[in-house]
Amino acid sequence: MTGTTWVGDPAVAWTPAVSVRRPPGLDTATLREAVDELTALLPGGAGSAPVVEEDRDGLLLGAVTGRSPHPVQVGLSRTRLAISVDHSVGDGLSLLALLTALTGRAATSGAAGVGDRPPRHGFVEARLRRVGEALLSPPSEVAPTRSTPGPGGDVFASTVVDARLGTAALVAACAAAAPGLVVPSRLRRTRVAVGVSRPGGAEPTLGDQSALLRLGPGQVGSVEAARTALRSLGTEPAAADPVYADRAWLATLTARVQAGLAGRLGSTYLVSHLGELNTDLDDVAFYPVTGGGSGVSIGAAVQDGRTLLTARGRGARHDPAGLSRILDAVADRAR
Repeated sequence: MTGTTWVGDPAVAWTPAVSVRRPPGLDTATLREAVDELTALLPGGAGSAPVVEEDRDGLLLGAVTGRSPHPVQVGLSRTRLAISVDHSVGDGLSLLALLTALTGRAATSGAAGVGDRPPRHGFVEARLRRVGEALLSPPSEVAPTRSTPGPGGDVFASTVVDARLGTAALVAACAAAAPGLVVPSRLRRTRVAVGVSRPGGAEPTLGDQSALLRLGPGQVGSVEAARTALRSLGTEPAAADPVYADRAWLATLTARVQAGLAGRLGSTYLVSHLGELNTDLDDVAFYPVTGGGSGVSIGAAVQDGRTLLTARGRGARHDPAGLSRILDAVADRAR
């Protein structure tokens, strides 16, 4: 991204991902050709990433979401196609553009986007507020589901809710599930970060055009409260902010502060919703990045009147079975 410096938490894999049922007739050679054509259009000159082939569906997402010199990673299993994009060059809705480019099947969504909504606070004020929050009233943490620290990488879970769930309903469900999931604390409060798009999903393109909203305790207690906040809150400063472009020292300092306060920054959950999809691709599952001290994100996409919910968690804190329990708790309160 020209003129910006990415300063996201280096402990996080900044690779939003999507998984779909493998389209009929899509073989490795065809996908390889499509990846080569796409890579030629991308900045960076990192070369074309190999198409990962994985026998087991359950390992496919992990194989394409780790750190990589390639901005787009692609994999096939016997029944699934998975794609991830480095967040510095693409966001959640960019994955729909990548699905279109790599499968030849159009994928768009009804996500409205927040347009040119201004930031909630100035850059410096926002950073100072976040440090103050981390010290005095940090967000609650979803309790680890591993008894001992696990391996690196992320773990994944998914489930289907037989209803059209919007972002506000998902935020409220996460908050309602929190008492049974978070580490008990009088000090900490449930906060939900919501990843949104600026342009919306009618004509998705490759590029990081995302924004972040952060909802506090008084804004997540009901669907209506969350809906009001989502419509009115200003955005948070971007992880790739132009203020860093000529100030390498500031980017370094920010990264060190983030590392030092990692368990007290971020939000209880990160939530992101692709909206209602318009595509003939099946079983579209969206996995946002695992920001925040909890290391848990909840993703959603509506298709054929149902909502496919996902969870993504850092493997150091969560195992697949534990992450499935977290997702079930959220889904139960959303039904």
